[in-house]
Parts: sequence; C-alpha cells; structure tokens
Amino acid sequence: MNIDFLKVCSDVTKTARKIPQSQYLSSGQYPIFDQGQKTISGYYNDAGNIANDFPYIVFGDHTRVLKYVNEPCYIGADGVKLLKIINNDFVPKYVFYALLANPVNSQGYSRHFKFLKEKKIKIASKKEQRFVVEKLDSIKESIELKENELKSLDELVKSRFIEMFGDIDNKPSRWTIAKIQDIAKCVAGATPSTSRHEYWENGTIPWLSSGEVNKYRIYETNTKITRLGYDSTSTKLVPPHTVVLAMAGQGKTRGTAAMAEIELCTNQSICSLVTNKKMNPDFLLFYLKEQYEQLRAASNGEGGRGGLNLKIIGAFPIMVPPIELQNKFAAFVEQVDKSKVVCYSKYFLWLNLTFVSSTIAYSNVVSILE
Repeated sequence: MNIDFLKVCSDVTKTARKIPQSQYLSSGQYPIFDQGQKTISGYYNDAGNIANDFPYIVFGDHTRVLKYVNEPCYIGADGVKLLKIINNDFVPKYVFYALLANPVNSQGYSRHFKFLKEKKIKIASKKEQRFVVEKLDSIKESIELKENELKSLDELVKSRFIEMFGDIDNKPSRWTIAKIQDIAKCVAGATPSTSRHEYWENGTIPWLSSGEVNKYRIYETNTKITRLGYDSTSTKLVPPHTVVLAMAGQGKTRGTAAMAEIELCTNQSICSLVTNKKMNPDFLLFYLKEQYEQLRAASNGEGGRGGLNLKIIGAFPIMVPPIELQNKFAAFVEQVDKSKVVCYSKYFLWLNLTFVSSTIAYSNVVSILE
C-alpha cells in the first residue's frame, strides 16, 4: 500500500532563513545546506531565524540533490526546498532513504519539486522502517570505509602516471604538446524543451546532464529522451569510451571529466571528446582529471560567468606520448578499476543479503518507493 508524498512531507522552505552564497563562511557555528553536492556548503554564525524544528530533508530543486539534516541549520538562497515529515506514521530518515532510492528524473536546469510531489511512498510498520534505516546507515558507513580504500588506489594510478610520463604540470619536453582539438572531436549537446512531455516520457535514448559527470564511469543516465526529443535538438549521440567534460554546473561540477561507457547524448553544459588514433580515452580522462584546476582557471577568462566552451576546451594543451605508452597506462588503470569493482561487488552482495531477509522483503532499496 502506498501513500501520497504530500501526505507525508510538507514544504517548510518559507520558515527558514536563506543565506546568499556570498555570505557563506568556511567554518562557523551553524551549517548551511544548499543544492550543491557537498553535504554542508558553508557556515553562518548568526542564530536569528534559524531552522530549528529538525529533522529535515533538503531537496535541490534544480540539482535533485537530497540531504538529511538532523541539526539546526540555514539553507542556501537559490533552488532549495526544506521538507518536514508531518505524518507520525513515518520515520523521517526512512522517507529520506525512500526518496534516495528512486530519484526524480532530470528535466535539465528546471524546477523538479513538482515531480517530487507526485511520488508515492510505500507504507511499512515503524519497526520495519527502523530496520531499513539501521541497515542503510550501516551500509553508508561501509561505503565511507570503501572510499578510503579507493583513494589509495587512485594514488597508485597517479604514481604510475608520473613514473611513466613525468609531472603533468611541468609538461616534460620529451613529449609532443598538442591541443585537445588535435586529438579529439569536441561535441556539444542540447536539451529538448522541458514543456513537451512527448520529448521525455518513456524515453529510450540516454541523455546525460552535467550533474552526472561525478560518476567517473557512466553506465547509465538518470534520464532518457524520446526520438522526437532527440530530433528536436542539436544534441548528438557519441560512442562508448567518449570522455565527457562538464562546461558548466553547480558548485565544483565545471571542469569535471568522466568516461561514457555507453552510447549517449548530452545537454549543452557538456563537451563530449571523441578521441582519434593519437589518443587513448583513458589517458585523456586521467589527464583532464589531473588538470581540473587548470581547466577551471582557463574558463574564468572567455567563459563569461565562469563557464567553459568548445573554443577554450579545443585550445587546451595536452601532452601526447606515443600511443603504445598510453595504451600501457590504460591497461594499468583497467586493472586498478577491477580492484575497485571487487570492493563494490562485496558491498552490493552484502546489501542484497541484508535486505533479502527483511520483513519488507526488499531485494534492494529501490522497491521502497514506486
């Protein structure tokens, strides 16, 4: 049995004080939660009009980010919804996990709260809800431990790169220095009209937004568009093993690179880099990740409001070692990535074993919310 979202949650955004990003402090007494990717986006020291009736759920109206807040807080000034659980039959964190399990599909940089309000939440006993929360909290702790392990693997890849090619920032003279446009085709995307439901409903074509580039390797997208939607724009399908680079986006998104492991198209805030025979895509991906700050600095000039564009990306310098050495490095990266997969495989196996014995009979978390 399911219950309407609006019978469980209330929008209490108007009761909270909104803090402009220009007033964020790097440290302070009270946290600020906004629609960015970081859990806590900044701090503020004035306790006036602070949101104090916690717990809350924060929803990013543009980014679809969800955060659970269990302390007095402020919210960001743009695109933030502050939600309060008003139904005493529901454990607040259960509702939070339910929403995480089945996120709202992206409609580009438009408002998404209207879609969240259409959700229905599956009813369960308080005992069952607490069981789910306890298990998922435990899983979250396991993920954090795994992330620390994965960081050490990332350092191993970086050390191997320096050993083979030298320091990226110094651009060793023994390698050819080219422009990205010399080693890859730069392809921009586009967004179908969000007011045309036939462009989005029951879509089958993977469509990537800039907020998804933090996935590192992309095997699926949050949103799919229809053939009508695809044909209505200038977006283009790019093949698997295309490097995607965020040209704009919330917070630290701009300048972030990832690997598309499937054929997909993108929105206009992403540049897809389809490499030629001079460049191995995995080499390019690692290079761009290591040049993240340099890419962001380059965008502060011609990028207007701090955005990258095809011209800036195409002219960005890259060292081009012999393809044989690039392939050797890529093979090493592949082996390390397999080690990462083993870590996550153990985690997902444990997740499934945990929920198969649940009294709610969840095989995974997705079935919490339909």
